[in-house]
Amino acid sequence: MAQKLYDKVMECLAKDGLSVSNLVGLGSDGASAIVGRHNSVATLMQEAQLGIVLFRCICHSLHLAASKASAIMPTALEFLIRESHKWFSTSPKRSLTYKEPYQVMEGKMLKKIPGHSELDGWHVWKPL
Repeated sequence: MAQKLYDKVMECLAKDGLSVSNLVGLGSDGASAIVGRHNSVATLMQEAQLGIVLFRCICHSLHLAASKASAIMPTALEFLIRESHKWFSTSPKRSLTYKEPYQVMEGKMLKKIPGHSELDGWHVWKPL
């Protein structure tokens, strides 16, 4: 499989009039046929002494990272909302401390921070 892919890449480069000596890197999503340690397009290019640098696809890596992050996000958001309510609702001093920055940011008077069961969609804090 890797040999066929390698041959096709070299064929396309030649067809487009591109010099293999100008090839500096190979970008891939990490498929073993392309970037594997044994018998891959990358190893064939290195054997041909093309001096390429291997780049695993940053888009694919970011997608994987975002997927893993979003898997835990709902739990983290729920915790943040619940603890924020506890923090501000139990202390008048902390409530006043919170009130000033909110008024500066929103230009509105603030209602009490709702508890976890009082949330209405994405609207956590509701101005008067």
